Amino acid sequence: MIREARAGDLPAVERLVEAAYRPWADLIGVRPKPMDDDYAAHAAAGRLHVLDLREELQGDLPGEDGHAGIAGLIVLVPEEGVLLVDNVAVAPGLHGRGLGRRLLSFAEEQARAAGLGALRLYTNARMESNIALYRRLGYEITESRRSGPRDVVFMAKRLPADGDGSPARAGGSTESNMSDLNVSGLEGYITASGGRSGRLRGRRGVSWADRPARAWSEKRRGWRGRGWLRGRCGAPPRRG
Repeated sequence: MIREARAGDLPAVERLVEAAYRPWADLIGVRPKPMDDDYAAHAAAGRLHVLDLREELQGDLPGEDGHAGIAGLIVLVPEEGVLLVDNVAVAPGLHGRGLGRRLLSFAEEQARAAGLGALRLYTNARMESNIALYRRLGYEITESRRSGPRDVVFMAKRLPADGDGSPARAGGSTESNMSDLNVSGLEGYITASGGRSGRLRGRRGVSWADRPARAWSEKRRGWRGRGWLRGRCGAPPRRG
């Protein structure tokens, strides 16, 4: 099951993150920032969710990573009209089981429950397998650019609206121009292989899918002027 992380999960979470991101460090030439993130703060804020497979696998996780039943994790940050998938990782010994897809499907459920019409994420350009997974799940590249020592790819997925105007079910195809979700001023990447929280709520419950393209273009220019596109409170989040 996927649930909010508890304090007792943090040692296993940190071991999982170390194991999941360590192989990427040599590839990209720098230590991924998720390896040094503050997961206690994420858990306290209700942003950190874990995939706990102890019941499903009867406590027997393959490999020797010692994740105490925590097979994966996802960090979700609600923003205005969009849910940021800040980090998603799966235990290396459990790749190929669709767990990354399961975590990203959970993110879509959380976005819909919060009244948010889109999701976005960013990843390192050299993590090609991850980018391919996101594309298969309906994410589109909105921007690629150099950020310090990293080549960052920004991606987004709009959740189509149902007939009542609410975001549609997870897995729906994207039908809108995703360039409207282009976000600058961030750096980082995400690694992946494969319950509804009342704490995940958008600030205004604005559905991006319901806004006309022209209106969003005008509003986006306004955000750029206010510095919104450089991250919440004008500071980019810490990512790899």
